[in-house]
Amino acid sequence: MMTITNIAALTSTTPSGTDTATVLGYYQAGDGGGGTFYWDALSTEDADQGTIFLLNGSSAPGRWKRLYEPPLNVKWFGAKGDGVTDDFAAIQATINYRGVLTPGSTIGEISARGAGYTVLLPATKEGYRITAPVRLPGYCALTGEVGGGYDFLGIQQQSALIADFASPYHWAIETDTYMSAAGTGPITAIPYDGIAVTGAVGNGWISACSGVRVEYVSIVVPSGKRLFGGIRILNGGGAKIRNCFVFGADIGILLSACWGATEVQAQTLTYKAGVIAMNSNNNCTVNGYYDRVDVTPLPETTTFLQEVFPIDADIPAGYAAKTFGFLNNYSYGSSSTSLITEHWDVGVAVCNGTYSCSALYAEACHDEAIMTFTAHAVFNEVTGASNGKTLRAGTLSDLFFGVVDQLDTPFTTHDSISRYQSQISVPATIAAFYPDRNIIPRVERDVIYLQSTGSDDNHGFLETCPVKTLATALKRAMAGQTPYYNSTNPAEQTAAAKKIVILDTANYSLDTTVSLESAKVVIVGGQATLTFGGSWIYLYDATLVLRNLNIVNSAPGSWNNMCIWTTEGSNSLTFESCTVSLDPGKALVGLDYYGASMLHVSVNNTTISGDSSSLVVQTSYANTTPHFLTYIFGNQSALASGLAGRSDKGINLPAAWIIKSNA
Repeated sequence: MMTITNIAALTSTTPSGTDTATVLGYYQAGDGGGGTFYWDALSTEDADQGTIFLLNGSSAPGRWKRLYEPPLNVKWFGAKGDGVTDDFAAIQATINYRGVLTPGSTIGEISARGAGYTVLLPATKEGYRITAPVRLPGYCALTGEVGGGYDFLGIQQQSALIADFASPYHWAIETDTYMSAAGTGPITAIPYDGIAVTGAVGNGWISACSGVRVEYVSIVVPSGKRLFGGIRILNGGGAKIRNCFVFGADIGILLSACWGATEVQAQTLTYKAGVIAMNSNNNCTVNGYYDRVDVTPLPETTTFLQEVFPIDADIPAGYAAKTFGFLNNYSYGSSSTSLITEHWDVGVAVCNGTYSCSALYAEACHDEAIMTFTAHAVFNEVTGASNGKTLRAGTLSDLFFGVVDQLDTPFTTHDSISRYQSQISVPATIAAFYPDRNIIPRVERDVIYLQSTGSDDNHGFLETCPVKTLATALKRAMAGQTPYYNSTNPAEQTAAAKKIVILDTANYSLDTTVSLESAKVVIVGGQATLTFGGSWIYLYDATLVLRNLNIVNSAPGSWNNMCIWTTEGSNSLTFESCTVSLDPGKALVGLDYYGASMLHVSVNNTTISGDSSSLVVQTSYANTTPHFLTYIFGNQSALASGLAGRSDKGINLPAAWIIKSNA
């Protein structure tokens, strides 16, 4: 065995008495491109400049052949990895081992190509400078090494490609995919802004490039340069992009027609999007960390997304101009196990497809952590902070949220949820309540909680999410919520609550008249005060129980001066452990001039006070519309002040209307 300095010396060395040689390096000793070679005197194979070499440039029989075990090493083919030399040709030559990149005459022939080998990109501190896209055939793996590589952000990174392109309109790595217009046109490479359109894939007009793998590779765009995208996989079922990093491109990773078991586990620092999965990425998995650098994206990347957001999606115009951590469009069965998106306009967008996410962390996404339309999606855990809002849901958003912990981020606002056929199931801790926007908290709805420090935008179903006003509590107790809504055909509402619980002792003024219809409502308070001024409660075939309350009637005027009106049907009214204060001329209960009803009034452990003109039950105007009263005044109850000595006990009704009374 002889020892030779480099490949140039090997190709000019004629074997003499030996058939093997040790080569110390490709260019110089120790550069990683050397190896052990043997002389095959009968070989006429084509030279590939990595594993097979001609002698003195002659095509006569005889070849120097490398003895090796996989994987193929780009340094064997002349890549330097010094950050200065253009290593594109050497890397592409390695990938083209045995001519696998040779174009076929038909789309079918191209689709049938398969490499079946791994190309190693050894880690170097300076990285591999490339000036054109690295193209990968089907079943080819491009893999780097971890540690000891490119120095970026103060960390010794893994193997790196330095994408130093003269024009930004390229991808650093892409599948070797071709198209033929309508299956009959010339075969051409897909342009930088093209995708694998579903119909074209189904008709066989775009070549398949399945089983591609890119692992432990960083893509870095040097300062002062721009690049459309980092990695593009077209019609590449079963692709694997693992432990990769993209910095300085507009789009980190694009998947298009990457159906079936495609996986992405990556990190990006990009300008327009971290990952875009567009068209037929069915059952793909996207995990990793996707952060944004605050640089204005290329106009062409906005144009690229122009068709994703139609005007009938019921979202604000201009979404194509926004930035996205992960955009999933026309892809079904997609999922994420662990996904982080930060500093985008939108953390995750699910459009025209289905998606399941086990754990999403979204932070500082200016507009919202999640945006959807025409989507069925499950978010089992959504955490993060400092986003504009948690959710914007366009039309046809059928969503389920498990745990939501967004700290200082509101779950939603009214105008960010479409009213058109949306249904959003949220945990009870989500306070938002919009009966026509279909946010459905998963919580028992028997109780509405009321507190002066609450909010009428809350659902009120938990003590931690109370409503603020009595009118809202009464309406919420009556209305329930529309579980699924169409602008022309609303579905049946959920059941109304049965009880209102007041959590403090504040004074609650009823400032809007409320009707209770065919319902039973109990209002319970720890001696909170209910003040009836210019508004009141109507009973329509309803039951109302007031317990542990101070009730005050200070209504202005001389006629609509009751707290509660009985109108139609059979109505029941109970006062339990209350104190009632009636201003002069005011009444507790009134009989509606426009109705006729059966009314049962029960007063238990309650004191009612008022002057000689105050009334407990007041007749209808001119006694022209009869109501019939059953009145029970409990032993522990009392009339006070001017009511105490009156023979009528404050019951101002014709005798014929009183069915039974112990007053």
